Amino acid sequence: MDKSESFFGGNQGQVTIFIILGIVILVGVGAAIFLTGEPAQLPAEIAAAERIPDEFKPVKDFIESCLAEKLGEAFVIIGQHGGYLDMSNAELSGKEFTLEVSDPTSSDAAFLTGFESSHVPYWWHMQSDNKCLECLLTDENKPSLEFIMRQSDAYIEAELGDCVDGFRSFRGQGFDVIELGKPSAETTITEDDVVVLLTYPINVILEGRSNEMTRYFARIPLGFRDFYRFAEMINHAEIDVSFLEYPAKQIFGVYGSGADSGRLPPIYSREESYVPKVWSLKAAELNFRSLLTSHVPLLSINGTKNANRILGSDALTNGLYKAFYHNNLVGEGYDEFSVNFYYLDWPIYFYIGPGNGEMLGATRVLDIPNAWGKFTLSQSVPIREYGFFYDISYPIIVEVRRDSDLFGEGYSFFFAIESNIRDNRDVHEWLKGNGTYGNNVKEFFTVVDITKSELPETSEEAGMSLEESVNISRRQSKSLFCEPRQRLSGNVSFVATDAVSGNAVEGVKVKFGCGLYEFCSIGVTGFDVDTNFTGLVSSLPVCFGGGILKFEKDGYLDRVLIDLSVDVDDSGSFVVEMSPLVEKEVSVVKQAIERDVLFWDPYDNYGNDYTKRLVIGKGASEPDPDNDSLLVMIRKVDLDPLANFPSQIVSYDPSLNSSSIRIGPGVYEVKATFINTKGATIIPELRCESHTAHDNYESGADKDGCYFMPEDETVMQQVVAGGLELVNESGYWIVSKEQLTGDNHVVFRIFELPKMVRTEEMDEMGLIVNLSREFRSVVEPVFQPN
Repeated sequence: MDKSESFFGGNQGQVTIFIILGIVILVGVGAAIFLTGEPAQLPAEIAAAERIPDEFKPVKDFIESCLAEKLGEAFVIIGQHGGYLDMSNAELSGKEFTLEVSDPTSSDAAFLTGFESSHVPYWWHMQSDNKCLECLLTDENKPSLEFIMRQSDAYIEAELGDCVDGFRSFRGQGFDVIELGKPSAETTITEDDVVVLLTYPINVILEGRSNEMTRYFARIPLGFRDFYRFAEMINHAEIDVSFLEYPAKQIFGVYGSGADSGRLPPIYSREESYVPKVWSLKAAELNFRSLLTSHVPLLSINGTKNANRILGSDALTNGLYKAFYHNNLVGEGYDEFSVNFYYLDWPIYFYIGPGNGEMLGATRVLDIPNAWGKFTLSQSVPIREYGFFYDISYPIIVEVRRDSDLFGEGYSFFFAIESNIRDNRDVHEWLKGNGTYGNNVKEFFTVVDITKSELPETSEEAGMSLEESVNISRRQSKSLFCEPRQRLSGNVSFVATDAVSGNAVEGVKVKFGCGLYEFCSIGVTGFDVDTNFTGLVSSLPVCFGGGILKFEKDGYLDRVLIDLSVDVDDSGSFVVEMSPLVEKEVSVVKQAIERDVLFWDPYDNYGNDYTKRLVIGKGASEPDPDNDSLLVMIRKVDLDPLANFPSQIVSYDPSLNSSSIRIGPGVYEVKATFINTKGATIIPELRCESHTAHDNYESGADKDGCYFMPEDETVMQQVVAGGLELVNESGYWIVSKEQLTGDNHVVFRIFELPKMVRTEEMDEMGLIVNLSREFRSVVEPVFQPN
């Protein structure tokens, strides 16, 4: 088994700060074992049963050193994966798990990266489908301590052979080691540490004398039982009080206040307005995910080492942050633990109702007048009510950390929890019947057919639940709104022109929607020989506010017009410009980044005083077709509401030199990842606590106070070697019409990070957005001829 490939990403090609943390811990464990200079001692009763002559003791010490190393590795991996070695291996995990990186809320695990190997199991999640009515939540993926110990046994038994390596290092010393049986490990998690007893019968022969050895012992200073108890306590807090749902409820409660299309759709808002408000479901999801990414790390548990109550500048923000600080979730005795919460913009389940597909509009309109002008609003101001219900599921990864474990290197235990909101309530309240379809909702959330001039007055109609009303409205939409006989306006002409050439465009699909109704197809623009007219002439259904026109054609950006009203016999025309999507060839060059080391002394404070900066290098270079893999993602961020423009992901192969994108004028987010398949090797370096300790080490007088970091070569088969992030923090990529009509080639410059030579430089992989902001002018995409 290739451990770097199985447990640290390896051939999967992406390293995150969390995976790096595990590498650093492993390095630290190895260094600490080296520093102790002595293998763990057998318990007295075992030692008495096995008296080993001094000349054979080096072999026994060697086995116990390997045993301690593999025990440490096993528990670092177990900590990264919530108590499992590998959930994708049914033989190891004991069952088949569903691992869906692209849909973590339908999975048994969340993921630290975009690869399955970074799985972190849910200790509490919804087992049922996201659209369930009778939902089942479960903690069945939480492993027991007994199961964790047996996994450690399996890891040690499988991996010990790689460490002892057939005892080849002893052959040159005259030893002959004969295996008499296979290794069998028994791990025990005590109150203070983790120990393992190994049964591994061998016969050691030296200069005609022989000695049989059977049992070996190792211990690592890891209070794993404390970690497990604390993780259980946090998990039970979520089961009991749903505290991880607070961020979502605060986000859509605070950032969705008021009838403002620039914010999240409100739980409830009411206004007098001629102009209806419309929200895009997809835009709301992206906005929510962005807010979730920035707010989840603010969660804090009182009584822990990193507890931090944030104070805002006003009562509103104070109220928001108060929900992120939890006073009574855990008891005393955890002040040495830090607890971190992560949501890294993963895919979520997100639905807001009532709505008509992508569109979210007014829930109820009161006092709708009977008289309307042509494409105008009357002087009577309608009252519009907006009431929306959020259904959300999202993963949160919890890290429990204590810095004093594993010889002072620290230890982290990760597990995941799925947070679930239904109808604006946490799922516990919802399952008890306390959702928004419960008591008194009918008083202000009745949905009506807004083609009628007044609200329903019968007690039967007024007593309907919101769900029943919405379903009726949708049935009415299907049976009435899109029927040709409902097109009661006069003739309306629709003309779409090319924004670059100015010519009328044929083949444009015209759709019309209103309020909660689904879009109806009106027709397609074309050329009429008799009238020499290119466009479409048709009548429209009646719509008192909230009308939406949508123009669609492959090869063009959608155009959407909102807040329209249409009355009986109204006529008029709509002329829209449509921006063509232009295909541009793509090439990528690597912009070198150099590391400027300002200060580093490996023989003082163990090299921890390391000051460096990253600066622009001397030039750019072409990607290496044999060793470089590049992925560029381009997303338009200034779309019309309800417009559709999928993100484009270019997997750039330098050997083909034929990658392309289709873009129009506007604002784009660009993210690129550069993976080097050559990997990287970090060579052990001598570190000392002081120059005196170094001098003593060099002279052989005293080995204390120095060690190698890492103890052995650290080999990463692939590394994230650079990238680019043109995002809000660093500045989006803005494309003009003039750029699209000129050169037909786009060059993206991707930062190439300097080669890693020591462990402290692994953090540079997380600095791409900072580099993109600081050196923005250098990496601005360039249009040029072929």
